[in-house]
Formats: sequence, C-alpha cells, structure tokens
Amino acid sequence: MIASNNLEPHNKLCNKGAYCNKSYTTGVSLSVAVRLSVALAAFFLLPIASGAATIALGGVSFSTLIPSGGGVAGVTDFEVDNFTGSFALPNDFPVSENLTFQNSQLVLTEQGGTQEVIPLGDLTPGADTPNSLDFSSTLNFVSAAFTATLSSQTFALSDGTAFEATSSQISSAVNPSMGLTLSPDIDFSLIVVSGTSVATTVPEPRSLSLAFIASAAILATLRLNRRFEICGRKPI
Repeated sequence: MIASNNLEPHNKLCNKGAYCNKSYTTGVSLSVAVRLSVALAAFFLLPIASGAATIALGGVSFSTLIPSGGGVAGVTDFEVDNFTGSFALPNDFPVSENLTFQNSQLVLTEQGGTQEVIPLGDLTPGADTPNSLDFSSTLNFVSAAFTATLSSQTFALSDGTAFEATSSQISSAVNPSMGLTLSPDIDFSLIVVSGTSVATTVPEPRSLSLAFIASAAILATLRLNRRFEICGRKPI
C-alpha cells in the first residue's frame, strides 16, 4: 500500500563542521520525528473498512544534511525509518516484533525524468541513511518510491494481539507537497501495511479451570511428599 504524503541528531558533521562519511545510524532526527507525528495524526483520521486495519511500520523522509551557504551547495539526504520491534512506538508504530524490510530499494526521479534505482538491502529496525542517499542540494527530485518485502507477514502488536498483512510487499511514495519538486525538511511519507488483526488465543473457561485444578493437584502432591520425607515416611 502506498502512503503519499528516538530522537537524537544524526551526528553527520565533524567537530569543525566538515562533512563526515556516514554509516548506518539508529537515531532519528527531530525534524523527521515531527513530520512523522503530523503524518500519523492525519493517518489515524482516515476511515478504515470494517474487518480490516492499516498500521504504520515506518517512514521515508527527505531532509537537509548540510545547509547551503557562502556560495557553496549544501547536501540533502533521504532517510528510511523502520519503527518495528526495538524501535516500536506503541499506538503510533505498534509492531512489537522486529521486522526486516528485505530487498529494499529507493527509486528516485529527478526533474527532467532521469531515474536512479538505489538498492538498500535488508533494513533492520532503526533509521537508515547510507551515503548512497546523499545528494547535492542543487539536484531536484520530483518523487521517491520505496519498495521492500516484509520478513514476516504475521507479527505481534504492542497490545498483545497479532496482525496478518494482506501482502508481504510494502511500498511508500514521497511526492511534492507544494510545487513540482520535493522540498527538504517538508516532504515525507509513511510506510504502512493493510491486513487483519488477529486476537491472541485465550483458553476457554472450562479448559482454564481444568488447568488450574491440575496445577493445584500437582502442588498439593509435592507438598504432601515433602511432609512425608520430613516425617521419614515413604512419599506417594
């Protein structure tokens, strides 16, 4: 399903302000967090068909990495966030099980029609901003399309229920919210999946009672045997 339109800095600048080589990071920038919060507020206002549900797994954002200045072009970057498992945010990103976005890729369309396909591999929970997603601020994009395959189609949620996705394929498209090209620190999209919530199996009252009686009988036998041992009598 396409949704078009943690919080520490990325530490992508050296102490003296020079650009550093990036590696995969687990932090999420404040601007990204704010934009995702706004998107979630709008997302949860959307009507949901009876018997079906849609949940958020993460997001794709376009941000300023290094501002332009002094006649020097800046640097922009794209970030893919996987908010599942250890990075889950209950109620907003409720998947409590670690999911991997497998064989993920980002297809960028530049102004003028040129497309670039950037393979991202398998993305585990956290924020991913590899160097391959850094670009000169002079380069304009008209869209960014993310696709991947979920490592599991059925997974646990933070409320104790399970969720079965309609498909293991996920996608998200970042489109301009204004004008003809993407605006850094403004444009982003959520990564969502549709499916059905599955209640966790709960023992029936009769089964629960029988289990309780059996447990009580075992405990009583253990206590009785312990008394016999203390008195020097043969256990049951």
